[in-house]
Parts: sequence; structure tokens; C-alpha cells
Amino acid sequence: MIDKQLIKNSLILGYRRKSQDDKRRQVQSLSDQSKIIYRLAKMHGASIPKQNDLSEERTASKPGRPVFNNLIELIKQSNYTILFCWHFNRLARNPIDKGILEWLLQEGKLMIVTESQIFDQSTNAVVTSVEGGTSTQYSIDLSRTVRGRLQLKRERGIPSGVAAPGYRNAHLPDDEESTRWWEPDDDKPNRFLLIESAIKLVLDGTEPMAALRTLNDEWSFRTIKHHKIGGAPLGKNSWYNLLRNPITCGYFVSKGQWYKVDHPKFQPMLTEDQYWKLQALLGKRGRTRPKLQEEDQAAFLKTITCGSCGDMLSRDRKRHTRCECGKKYSSLHNQICPICGKHNSLVDNKRKHDYDFYFCPTAKVSKKQKCAQPKIDTSDIEAEIAKILDNITIPKVFIQLALDYLNERADDEVISQEATLESLQHAYELKQKELYRLNKSYRTGGYDYDGGEEDYQKELKPLIAAKKHMKKQIDEFDVMADDWRAKTEQGYLFCKEALAAFTEPNADYRTKREILLSLCSKATLKGQRLIIDLETPFEFIRKKLDAIKTKYHVTEPEEIEELLNGKANKAIADAIKSTWRRGWDSNPRSV
Repeated sequence: MIDKQLIKNSLILGYRRKSQDDKRRQVQSLSDQSKIIYRLAKMHGASIPKQNDLSEERTASKPGRPVFNNLIELIKQSNYTILFCWHFNRLARNPIDKGILEWLLQEGKLMIVTESQIFDQSTNAVVTSVEGGTSTQYSIDLSRTVRGRLQLKRERGIPSGVAAPGYRNAHLPDDEESTRWWEPDDDKPNRFLLIESAIKLVLDGTEPMAALRTLNDEWSFRTIKHHKIGGAPLGKNSWYNLLRNPITCGYFVSKGQWYKVDHPKFQPMLTEDQYWKLQALLGKRGRTRPKLQEEDQAAFLKTITCGSCGDMLSRDRKRHTRCECGKKYSSLHNQICPICGKHNSLVDNKRKHDYDFYFCPTAKVSKKQKCAQPKIDTSDIEAEIAKILDNITIPKVFIQLALDYLNERADDEVISQEATLESLQHAYELKQKELYRLNKSYRTGGYDYDGGEEDYQKELKPLIAAKKHMKKQIDEFDVMADDWRAKTEQGYLFCKEALAAFTEPNADYRTKREILLSLCSKATLKGQRLIIDLETPFEFIRKKLDAIKTKYHVTEPEEIEELLNGKANKAIADAIKSTWRRGWDSNPRSV
């Protein structure tokens, strides 16, 4: 409890904060924080005046919050301040704000009362530093996570930010970052159709500003109405930016790199040829078509090593056309013959040759390295991977047998996980009480003797480390104790569907890359042979299937299913099932 006389002579403040970045995902809303703050004040016999209950919706990852800055000024002007707050991370998530608070605490001008702890001049600086440092590190980790997610989103072909005119931001009900995309704004009014028609006026020879006047005045176009902006005619700058924006032909640009939009609900307004014709009309004839992200990527880059020298394989892709005029030129990015001007689509296919292969850069660049690894066609690598996928393709009956077994184990696993979490939480609460008792003893003079500070530090540091470790265990429990049944089920379904997905004619490089990375941690090319070290679950499945195929003289999953479903010889079916199930009880999570 805080001394009553201290409360009487102090400035009482309350502070609440939540980030404005995403109002749908907040750990504690302002109203919830308010309830906690007032409950804390009442518990200590204090009262927070209404004008001193401060709140704001700003991120604390950077300095410059106006309400927080006002709060600091009030604290500096008062003799002593008691500040009630839900958690230390509501006050500071950056080293500058954290340093200001630590200095005010050290100067004896401030006491911070949170739900779990009280910070004042007597609180050890290590405790305050750890609490503030944890909040700062959280912001750093969060920033890295967000940047990583945005990059993954770009690589999946989904643009970020506010949608361009004619499109709207859309998301699933759960509003996760990965589920947001752009789609045509085709409600009433149909802005997508209006913008598309205006752009095509420019393509047909209308001056851009005349087309804009037609869009705004004659067709009454208005931008999407938001809380404070929108609902107005399309501006000149926005119009010209849209005319130059490749989103109209199905691409978006991020950090100078072009990405192709890949979402079933997205619809381009123009073809690529129309877009580049539009750029020529806008005076961009000198601009060359950019090298697109998909053209730079390949399914197996940075995944296969050379068996001779250990270098990562590189990819080379070429497309040559020998025009009927006799000129041979690269037609991968150039569709026009540089001599006669004939378009590549008019040249006989027999005159076109594609080359797509992987090679060891050491063998190609320097013969002194003596790397004898020959190049290999991409189609040969894909054939090797398809052969391996065929060896782990599971019959449907086997999947059902495995899932039935998992259902039997699910209830026991849930009970075990709940018991583990309960034990962790109980241990964490005990450690909190120990730390509280130690700090209370320190504040009340329990270590006021020669060598007392050293004894206090010896007891404090392991307590803080243990508490931090337990908190991390609890926070990561959902990850560590993830639903193993769901993961196992996904593994079986992968074995059933991976071959079909990999050999699908329209499968893109991302799909093939993900399948290979799921299969193995290492792939090596020796000569013309691809050697894959399968992950343990898939190696387990492969051995089981090989044993069944060898024993019963079958080669295809369909043949195994025929034996399993054969009513004429039930003994063989039971024997096959027994072979498939053998070993589960000793290691149920290995598949």
C-alpha cells in the first residue's frame, strides 16, 4: 500500500494508450485499461481527477506522442507524481521515452503504479531497465515481423496500402494482414468501370485532362468516402499517377521491383500492350519494360547445392528466335526482330528455342576450380522431384487409418497440454510473489547493512531471469504445444496431394519451391542425379510404403487400395494395415 500522506501531497495521474495502427487488434482497449487504473487507485486509497485521466491513440514505438509529452511536463512541474498505468509498455516502447521515465524515477519525482509492480526511486535500476527494455525489444521485433510479412505478401502477389482509384481494400472477417487484398470497386456506383472507360478514352486519343473532366463532370465520379477524406472528384495528380500505375495492367511496384498481382478477385483494367501504349502516349517512349519479379525467380534457386564443390546452383534461362530474315535474337524480353521488325508471334515455332537449366557457377566461371558438375535441365530436376513424390504418395485408405488413430490420441494430448500450461502459470505466479517479497524487503530496509546491496543483487538477478524465462515459455506455449494432430494430418494430406500439385501444368515457381522445401532440408546435385535427404516424417512414410510394395509386389497406390478393399482376401488386407500401423505407438508424432 502507498503511504496516505504521500498520496495527499502528490499529483495523481492516470495514463491509457493504444496504437492507432490497427484498432481491431489491441491487447487491452482504452476502456479496459481505465477499469484497471481506477481499480488500482482505489486499492491504494487514491483518487484520479477526471482532468488527470489522460489517454491517446498513438504508437509508442517512436517519440513524439503529444499527450505523453504533456504528461512528462506535468510530472516535471510537480513536486511528486503518482502515475497509475496498466503496464509499463503503455508508457514507453522506445529508448528515449524509457530513459526520460527512468530519470524521473531516479530523481525521486515519480512513482509508477502498474497492475503487477510499483516503480519508484527505491526500485532497483535493473528491474526498471529490464521492464522498459522488454517493451523496447518488443517494438523492434514487431517492426521486423511486419516488414517480413509485407515482403511475403508482395511475393505472393498481393499489393499493400490504400487501393488505387477504381479498386478497394478488402479482407476476410478475421482481418489478418495476410488476408487483405485489392479488388475492383464494382458496387454502385461502379468506380472500376468508370475509371476503365476514362483510361480507354485516353487510349483512343482523348487528352488526359479532357478525359478527367468527362470522368468527374459528365459521369459524376467521386472517390470512396472515408471518415475524414474522400467523396470528392478525382484530382489531377491522382489521375496522372493512376495512368502511370502498372496496377491497371495487373502489376504493382515496391522498392523499385515489379510484382505480378496474384489473387482470384483481382481484375486488371488494361492488357500489358495497352498499358505500354498508354505510356508512349504520355511521353514515356524511352522507358524500357522492367524485369519482373517472376522472371528473376526460379523454383530451385538457393535450394540445391553442387555435389562437387558445394556451391549453390544458379539458373540460366534463354529464349532464342531465328527470324525468317536470318537474324538470331533473344526473344525472352524482346518480341520484335531488330532487323525486319517482324513480331515474334508471326515466326514459325520451329525457329524458336527455349533453354532453361541449372549450373554450378564455379564450373562456368573458373576452370581452375576443377568443378566437373555438368549443367542440368530444369525439366530433369522436376522429373527427379516428381519421382520422389511418387514414392511417398499415400493411398486414401492409409490416410483414413492414420486419422482414425489420431482421433483416439487427441483427447489424451489435450489433457496433457492443459496440465503443462497450468503448471507453467502456477510457477510464474510463485516467482512473481518471490520477487515482490524481495523488493518489499529491500524497500523496508531488510538489506540495510554492510554488503546488503550485494546480497540483494545476488538474489534479484536469478529471480528476474527465471521470471523472464517462464514468461517466455508461457507466451510461446501455443507455438511449442501446437496441435500435433493438425500438423500430422497436414503431413498425410501433403503426401497425398503434393505430386498432383507439383506436376500441375499451371503450377508456379512458388508452389514447386514450397514443395521441395517441405520435403527436405538439403538437396544435392551429383552428375545428373538429384539427391534429396527427406525429412524424418517423409522418410518414415517412404520406408513403410517400400516395405508394402516389395512384400506384395505392387508399385502404384491404386494397386495397394485394390488389395486393401479386396473382400476376397481379407488376410492380405489386414496384414497390409498391420504393416502400415506398426511403429505408431512407439513414436506417434514421427509422421
